[in-house]
This record gives sequence, C-alpha cells and structure tokens, in this order.
Amino acid sequence: MMIHDIPTRFQAASLDTLDAQVRQKVEEWLDAGEVLLITGPTGVGKSWTAAAAAKAWQQKMRAIAERRAEERGYMPDPKDKVLWSSVPTLAGIIRDMEHGESVIAHCREAHLLVLDDLGSEKASEYLVERFYSVIDHRYAWIRPYIVSTNLSLATLAQMWPRMASRLGSGVILSLSGSDRRLKGGAK
Repeated sequence: MMIHDIPTRFQAASLDTLDAQVRQKVEEWLDAGEVLLITGPTGVGKSWTAAAAAKAWQQKMRAIAERRAEERGYMPDPKDKVLWSSVPTLAGIIRDMEHGESVIAHCREAHLLVLDDLGSEKASEYLVERFYSVIDHRYAWIRPYIVSTNLSLATLAQMWPRMASRLGSGVILSLSGSDRRLKGGAK
C-alpha cells in the first residue's frame, strides 16, 4: 500500500517542532528544492523531520499557487501532493510485477516524494535498479524528494555509488541521539 500525504503519526510535525539547527537545514532544502537526505540512527526523529519538511513544502506550494491566483484571477493546481512510502513497503509493491512499473511511474512524477527508511529493505539487484531509476529521474528533472535512512552517505556510497551521488547532491541532514521512542518521546 502506498501512502499519499503524510502519515497520521506525523501530522503534528512542523518546522516549529524542530530544533533550530534541524529547522535551518530544512529551510535550506526548501530554498534549494531538490533532495533532502536525512540520516541517523533509529528513533532520532528522521521520519518526524521528513514530515515537518514535507508539510512546510506543501505550505510553500500553496502560497505560490495563491500568489498566482491573485495575478491570474483563478486558482491553479498548487502541485502540493505528497507521495510518502516506507522503502520496504514500496519494495514489496515493486516486486509485484503486475503493478511495479505503475508505482515506479507514480514515484517519478509525484509532486513531492518521501522515501522513508532507505536501506532497511532487502535489496535485490532488480530493486536497486528500480530505486535508482526513480532517484535518477527526479534528479534529472529537478523534482523534489526527501529520503530518510539509518545509513550514512559513506555507507550508501559503498553500497550504491550512483544512487548515493544523487542523494548526496542536495541538503544532507545528519541527526544523532538516542532512540526517542524507547524513552516515550513524541518524535
């Protein structure tokens, strides 16, 4: 199952819920508009941060559409739709040959793509090729995307150098700390 929009657990995420340094990196990404790579160990708030970034991006797209509406006299499509999926879930769908290419096309063309937990899936050569095709397409056409992973950029580069090159071309946000879920934290 693909998720369109931000999952319920992360609906409260916003730039205001991020610490100042993290917020600054997200705002840097909002200005650049390409890839935001969020790395760090389990439970440090990568998904929460991705949701806050995605919501801020949606607000930016809606504001742009509203300005255009004032200029043109009609409301254009704000192009603010988020396609969010955990990578293991997406990998399972892509393995299904019946729907795999359709899902790949949706990932390539989504207004904003959020891939959560890259590297936690069992990656076959076929899956790596399919994910690379999505990342490469978004990179080539300058379509914004957010990727969260427990893996460092250096580890990604050892595993998948071409994909890591594209993921590392944007804003890199490295989170650290202990697992907030084990402490009962909100993020």
